[in-house]
Amino acid sequence: MSEELPAQDASAHVADASFAEITLRRRGRIRRYLFEHPRVMDAVVVLCYSLLALPTLISSIVDGKWFAALLLVAIAAILFLRRRNPLSVTATVAVLEVAVTLLNPWGSNVSAGLWFALYAVAVARARTFALTVFGAASLPLTLVYLFMWTSPAALPTERRFRRISTSSATSRPRSASCCPT
Repeated sequence: MSEELPAQDASAHVADASFAEITLRRRGRIRRYLFEHPRVMDAVVVLCYSLLALPTLISSIVDGKWFAALLLVAIAAILFLRRRNPLSVTATVAVLEVAVTLLNPWGSNVSAGLWFALYAVAVARARTFALTVFGAASLPLTLVYLFMWTSPAALPTERRFRRISTSSATSRPRSASCCPT
């Protein structure tokens, strides 16, 4: 007969260790490396954010909106701290994303920094708390997009363009021809 204990007599510690080993083996080399080196994963997150924000950064610099470009770089730097202080990082990134959106509304960063920060909160805290933080952090940016979409400021621009197009059509003399006779 075997000297081993049956599975039902094994302690929970031994069973937990075996599941941890299975999980560790199931990860590939890259995932295992990133799990063991979290700072490298933070650098990957910042690199992904930087690639998403790069077109906005370039357009902000070309348009002379240096402050928006500076805020995008600040968001990337702050994302390095997302594991240590997920709530502070989320609050700061939420405020900075609103500022970037107001300064450059047609940017391509699509608030990716906020999503990376919210993921860190979801990993570190309970689900209900994370959902509450998600709502609180997303609300200001949602309102900015809503007011930009329904803004009455677009109406005078349309009227001005109509006025310019109708006035340019009536400002030409009607009887004038291009060639003298």
